[in-house]
Amino acid sequence: MLFQRDKKHVSLTQAGQLFYYGAQNILKQVELSYQHLEAFQRGERGTLKIGFLKDFDFELLREFITEFHQKYPHIQLELGGYT
Repeated sequence: MLFQRDKKHVSLTQAGQLFYYGAQNILKQVELSYQHLEAFQRGERGTLKIGFLKDFDFELLREFITEFHQKYPHIQLELGGYT
């Protein structure tokens, strides 16, 4: 039984409370999944591959990576040097 009823009140039983909290967690996970999907569709998730020449200014690259990760924390960067 999930509910206790009397003539004036309705309350959750212990089983009802467990069910309620479990259902809340499931709904939160569904909402989080939708948020992740929307972020992916907006390009806010995934992997970005960047190639650069071996003699590239690495200080500039370091600044870019720092700013990029602050703005897009869920996008992974793959860096590769080329000759």
